Amino acid sequence: MHVIYSPRYHVDIGLHVFPTRKYQLVHARLLEDRVIAAQDVIEPQAADWDDLALVHTREYLAKIRDGTLAQDDIAQLELPWSSEMVEGFRLMVGGTIEAARVAVRQRISSRTSVVAFTTPSPIMARGSVRSTTSPSRFACSSAMASSARR
Repeated sequence: MHVIYSPRYHVDIGLHVFPTRKYQLVHARLLEDRVIAAQDVIEPQAADWDDLALVHTREYLAKIRDGTLAQDDIAQLELPWSSEMVEGFRLMVGGTIEAARVAVRQRISSRTSVVAFTTPSPIMARGSVRSTTSPSRFACSSAMASSARR
């Protein structure tokens, strides 16, 4: 099993229905129970802004990056904006992309799993594969380009 995870997934987003600390706890439990070994864990890189532009307009991404969102945009995020939040979610999206790459590269069968610890992301809330998923549900970033753009 391959696990895509980073301790940097933990981002303080306040009281929220998706607390990011849960990924740290799940990772620790999987190691503790010997379900996975440290060598099974792949540390992702943050999603490139060009990859994010496959599913979002450059204008929206500039607002996310620069913290210049309108009140309506912030209300839709349901999260307080911070540069830590932006970088954390870029990393989580990068983890989802890396999990898809691992699945495709290794032609993983339906009996094998790639686990991507990610969370619903304001950067990639539309058209993304997130949470724990099987390889058959992965979508490569180029396939996401056909999704609704924001």
